[in-house]
Order: sequence, then structure tokens, then C-alpha cells
Amino acid sequence: MSNRNQIVLSFIVVFLIILSISVFYSNSFQEEIGVCGTPDYITYNGKILNENQTEGRKLFKSLCASCHKIDRRLVGPALANENLTFDYFYQYSINEKKLLDSLNIQALETTKSYVSFSYEHTFNQLKKENVKMIYDYVNMAYLD
Repeated sequence: MSNRNQIVLSFIVVFLIILSISVFYSNSFQEEIGVCGTPDYITYNGKILNENQTEGRKLFKSLCASCHKIDRRLVGPALANENLTFDYFYQYSINEKKLLDSLNIQALETTKSYVSFSYEHTFNQLKKENVKMIYDYVNMAYLD
């Protein structure tokens, strides 16, 4: 084999190795990117998110992360470990005004704490299962 062929073959082998490594790493790791400074949890205590939590993560990032952090106050309150039952979380997400009109004490206190920023939660396009996925994601650390 001539020197030219050896050089070409070497370049092809190096290219294939680099390509293989790129494909391996792109499929092996999921990048952690925070939205508005929100920690983007992919694992917790060494456990990978289950399917519901993964879908909840996507929904949280697209619908909630602009105002909420999981672990601390942003524009709105932190959502995890706030003693929020699923029923309350669901009702508040779907129709906050209805919950306030029913004089729900927890909803009134939350709204009073955030008087400087008024936003009416009306995510009525979400199914109950979708809200449950978000709830599972934001509470994953506290559901074990």
C-alpha cells in the first residue's frame, strides 16, 4: 500500500472514531439547562426521572418555568414541598379565579402574597393527566 493510501485510510479511521464518539456521547447524556435559573432536574438521588416526570419536566419548562422555580420563589411561589395537594394544584392550575371565588383559604393566602404580580392561571387546555405529570415532576424529591 502506498503512503498516500495509508494517509487516506488513517484519515478515514480517525473520522469514524470521532463520529462514533460523538454519536455515543450525544445519546448517553442529556444536557442540563436551566430555564430562568430553574434547576433542570434529570435525576434525583441517582434515580432517573420516570416517564411521567420526564413529560412533566417538558410541560413545566414550557408553561411554568417563566414564573416558577421548583425549589424557591421567583415571580410566583416555589412549587415543590409547599404542602400542595394534587387536587389543589390541579384546581389552581386550571382555573385560579374559580378557586378564589370559592374563598379557598390557601388560594387567597397565595394570591395575597403575590399582590404585586397579577396572573390568572387558566391552563384549561391541559388534561388532568398533564397537570399530574407536572405535579409529579416538581415534587419528585418529596414523593419517595
